[in-house]
Amino acid sequence: GRLSVSEGIYPSNRNYWLLRTAAMGHDIGMNYNPKEHEKRGAEIMEKILPLYGYSPEDIEIVKGLILATKLPTNPQNHLDEIIADADVDNFGRKDFFDKGAALRKELEADKIIMSDEKWYSGVLKLLQNHRFYTISSQELRGLQKQKNIEETKRRLSLY
Repeated sequence: GRLSVSEGIYPSNRNYWLLRTAAMGHDIGMNYNPKEHEKRGAEIMEKILPLYGYSPEDIEIVKGLILATKLPTNPQNHLDEIIADADVDNFGRKDFFDKGAALRKELEADKIIMSDEKWYSGVLKLLQNHRFYTISSQELRGLQKQKNIEETKRRLSLY
């Protein structure tokens, strides 16, 4: 919601609600196949949304928005940029490492275990290959993202 509004997409706009719908459904496929969860999420939403009166056109937009969150991202329009930035907003937040630790515990519960060196190496690559698309995310999250990159390098240098 916050990012949409700061990018000029307000609750009175249909696109605002399509973005919100896509945001709610974009990780719904995670339990089925984490590596292809966006595709699965789009498929699930395609079946659910007609029950709530979404038009075929709106469903296609929602599916496209869900697929726009797949890394590496390749947004095709402003709405894709907004949802892609919102999905990885944590890259530029102070709680980035706390969220990463929680994700790492989830992975370990699924028997995906890696050394600290491998973890931070992957994190660094992810952060360095990422860019925020919207002006709002660049301004709000860019500086902290750079700090997170520097901290990741520091942590990686310990190994």
